[in-house]
Amino acid sequence: MSLLRSLRRILAHYRHPGPFSVELTSAVMRQGSFIQKMIGLGWTDPNRFATDKTVVLRAIGRYHAFLDLMSSSPASFFVPTLASLDSGCCETCG
Repeated sequence: MSLLRSLRRILAHYRHPGPFSVELTSAVMRQGSFIQKMIGLGWTDPNRFATDKTVVLRAIGRYHAFLDLMSSSPASFFVPTLASLDSGCCETCG
């Protein structure tokens, strides 16, 4: 995807000028969907990682790899996904 196309996709969420120009309804709905997925994975449970830190350590490693990817391609637009968290959780927590 070209940088210009990525920029157009981002700016498409801005409906009018001003500090509150992002279309908030869609943003809130996306955030709600993300939170539901995190609840489904058990990641919001306070005791989820009390005995096994493996999942968290692997997620940190994947996030560092994501940051390395971003820094190696500054002209590209990357978004981390929940899929990598999901697969890491399923692999280590069965």
